[in-house]
Amino acid sequence: IDGVLEHEDTKAVIAKAKELSSSTAIEAKKLIGSVADELKEVDMNHKEIADKVETVSMGLSIASGVVAAGAALAAPTGLSAVGVALGITSTPLIVTAAPVIGAVATAAGVVSGSAYFYSKWKMKKEKDNDHATFPDTRMQTIEADNPAIEPQLRPRRGGRVVD
Repeated sequence: IDGVLEHEDTKAVIAKAKELSSSTAIEAKKLIGSVADELKEVDMNHKEIADKVETVSMGLSIASGVVAAGAALAAPTGLSAVGVALGITSTPLIVTAAPVIGAVATAAGVVSGSAYFYSKWKMKKEKDNDHATFPDTRMQTIEADNPAIEPQLRPRRGGRVVD
């Protein structure tokens, strides 16, 4: 093996392989960083994205319903169905496209539902974090810990603190 490693071509190939693996690792880190940045941006705008995906899903659902109705009306019947079965005539495009559009609408519905529930979970998590940071009993805790604040919070009569 030592004789092979001393060969100049082998050394050049090994150096090139090291250079390629190094540049590939650097590019992979850049790609992972940019994907992570995009995911953070999506995560910060989860409500807006869920709303937009829901709108697209609703539009596709409506289109799927219209196409399905059109396919039901345009589906060959009688002798034209026999002609389609024998390959003499072709199936109307709307009949062929209906299952595809239905599948796309279903996939959009799944994505929309997932985005909705993720957004709902994220908002609950943010709300829980806010309550943990600023609980409703915070002022009572401050009053108990600092008696100097307490007289300022008591009702006053004629400029004097009422006990």
